[in-house]
Amino acid sequence: MVATGGVDRALALAAAVTVSTSVLAPHAWASFASSPPATTTQSLSAVVSRLASAKSAECRTNVTIRSWANRRYVSAELDYRGGNYGMLRARNSVVDAWETVAFE
Repeated sequence: MVATGGVDRALALAAAVTVSTSVLAPHAWASFASSPPATTTQSLSAVVSRLASAKSAECRTNVTIRSWANRRYVSAELDYRGGNYGMLRARNSVVDAWETVAFE
């Protein structure tokens, strides 16, 4: 990943994810009582907070998004047309080579 202008873009992405998770939260938490699963390593708010105070964005590999509702990995649907193009779906049981992203 390339991190030119990374902090602004990372914060914009985090804001978009925050909006979608706040809408989906009642469904995502339904099967986990009052806390996320033990495999969660960082909360989105912790990442956003760290990026907001950084001078540049960190570049990392092997970052995944996994649904709490069905424990599947999330990917964007690029074959869909119209308003569904790029829709995020949690339907993959493994992470494969075609599920990559680059921020430039």
